[in-house]
Amino acid sequence: MDHLKKKHIKSRLQAIVFTENGFLLESCDTLFSLQEKRNTSIFEIFPFFRRQIPLLRRLNKGVIKRFTQVDIDYDSKNWVVDFSFGKEGNNFFCVVEDFTDLYHSINSKEDKPLTLEGVHLQKELENLRKMQKLKQDQFSSITHDIKLPLTEIIGTTHLLQHFVDNEKGRAYLKALSNSARNLDTMLNDLVTFSKSEAFNFRIESRAFDIKQLIKSVVKSFEFKARENQVPILLHLDAAIPPNIVGDATRISQIIYNLVDNAIKFTAEGHIDVQVLLQDLSEDFCRLSFKIKDTGVGIPSDSLNAIFETYQQVNAERDSSRGFGIGLSIVKQLVELQDGRIEAKSQLGAGSSFNVSIPFGRVAS
Repeated sequence: MDHLKKKHIKSRLQAIVFTENGFLLESCDTLFSLQEKRNTSIFEIFPFFRRQIPLLRRLNKGVIKRFTQVDIDYDSKNWVVDFSFGKEGNNFFCVVEDFTDLYHSINSKEDKPLTLEGVHLQKELENLRKMQKLKQDQFSSITHDIKLPLTEIIGTTHLLQHFVDNEKGRAYLKALSNSARNLDTMLNDLVTFSKSEAFNFRIESRAFDIKQLIKSVVKSFEFKARENQVPILLHLDAAIPPNIVGDATRISQIIYNLVDNAIKFTAEGHIDVQVLLQDLSEDFCRLSFKIKDTGVGIPSDSLNAIFETYQQVNAERDSSRGFGIGLSIVKQLVELQDGRIEAKSQLGAGSSFNVSIPFGRVAS
């Protein structure tokens, strides 16, 4: 980056203020001429803004959500910018930071004639891409083979619900169905990750019963917990609203991965799953999810690495404990929902994962 610093290339900023319906209130027009388009929704001017509507509605005051290296087309020009969204009162603001010239300076090197060393490097890069594509194709084929019986499990479980009258039996079937669907979603995400080498998860917002959801996830581990003689203790805060607005599937994935991780590394003792109400208002609530185990724990010098892709602190002990992307996916899903995740652990004394996520509330 030193060659860029010497050129003194500077970014430019533009501040935009708009309502939740996309009505433009203010714009300094440093980059984009928006004042002349006051009668046009900002969501129509920038389709990228429209795709972020669910996120904007979940934003809390004082929280900034940043998107980097976004390609947009405006006024017959391609831009590379960073967007930072925030909320002030009932309105939203966005700070746009222009890096177009910077990226053009970096990419302009590709137009220069290649040296002999550059030709060799280019060939190596092409070979690496071919190998990567081959691996992706093989992985997609394996995933397809897994999804076929999984689809049969989902379908058969649905049909079995019509033949089971016992309430406890229905609860087990529901837990089995939820686990199968979560596995199907995780396989899809794994394929997405394999193809793009980046997480491209979609977050939805729908009303759901968070208590029933957590109960169902925990129940899906009942057999494994009983088999390992490691009970799962569940505590749900009575003050939690009966219905909240968020992505039920992604919450299931987060809790499922964390509980599954706890069971894998807990040979004796117990696992605590707690869901507590942190904050509550008329149209918003923030919940805390805490999964604590009495397992092997994590060395302090490895604690920061557990959320990295394909990292397994205890991989040398048991290579059959998964892909090593579970906690990385959890971190991505938490942050995509404007949440926070924190891990605490002591070697030989267990681990604790604390997740805090904001949700909307169903209008009464």
